[in-house]
Amino acid sequence: MKKVAKTKNPKDLVGIFGYKKYIKLKGEINYTIDQEKIEMDKQWDGLLGIITNLKEGQLPVSQPLEHYYGLWLVEQCFRVSKSNLRIRPIYHWTPRRIKAHLAICFMALACIRYLYYITKVHQLNFSELSIRQTLIDVQVSILKHIDNNNRYGIPSKKTTQAEKLYQIMGLKLSDIPFQIS
Repeated sequence: MKKVAKTKNPKDLVGIFGYKKYIKLKGEINYTIDQEKIEMDKQWDGLLGIITNLKEGQLPVSQPLEHYYGLWLVEQCFRVSKSNLRIRPIYHWTPRRIKAHLAICFMALACIRYLYYITKVHQLNFSELSIRQTLIDVQVSILKHIDNNNRYGIPSKKTTQAEKLYQIMGLKLSDIPFQIS
């Protein structure tokens, strides 16, 4: 009640934007669902409209639809870039370093998308995030012998997920320590 009294437009208190158009305000506090608007919107259920700048006959009608239905892949790449790969923020100032940062992020995105595609082809249930986390966990610790300065690589314990990823890429994942020359 206090929030309703403070606001100029009580509809602003409805959290989901799409629902606001179905609310009819009666008096100061009473709300009802506007059945007329729901009935009007029902006539458009199941229809999809796409506006394009192409002239009639330039392309088959199905081609703009195919491009529209493929937009989710572009949006998914943006989500992966922002969240999993953390492309931003960029802490570089020179154009050369900014370009290098973006090039590395783009290559990481290309690699993760390719791995995601390969896992789907092999019918494995990996998301981009799980691929990234699995590969982050594959590490080699480098130890240096105090007396003779020889360096040794000690791989982390391999997981079944990492083994599957390496196997479908045709690589061998070893957990045997080795000397680095």
